[in-house]
Amino acid sequence: MTPKASWPPASRPGETTSKLAEQGITESGKRETHAKIILDIIKANPDLTASEIAAVEYGRRWPALLSEAQVHKRTSDLLNLGKIKKSGIRVCTINDTLRATWRAIEGPDEQGVLL
Repeated sequence: MTPKASWPPASRPGETTSKLAEQGITESGKRETHAKIILDIIKANPDLTASEIAAVEYGRRWPALLSEAQVHKRTSDLLNLGKIKKSGIRVCTINDTLRATWRAIEGPDEQGVLL
């Protein structure tokens, strides 16, 4: 059996609704599914901002599966799991503000480990 990732906490300590939401999205499998979609987009389109990643997803599927807020949360997950890294900072083409850009980390740890 392939080991599952140990997801980093998504909620702030003491916030019951955040903890319940985190538990729900993790147990439903949506957290992993969304992270895989985002990682695929980043691999195919390196150096996008989270807002631009959400726009790519919006262009692929209507209605869009992922909101901009969900992309921000899953990029944080992927960063903490060592699957992506910040590749720079530039003005985002979606919201015209400085934002981090993302790039996938390729390596041997990717074989046999599900997100």
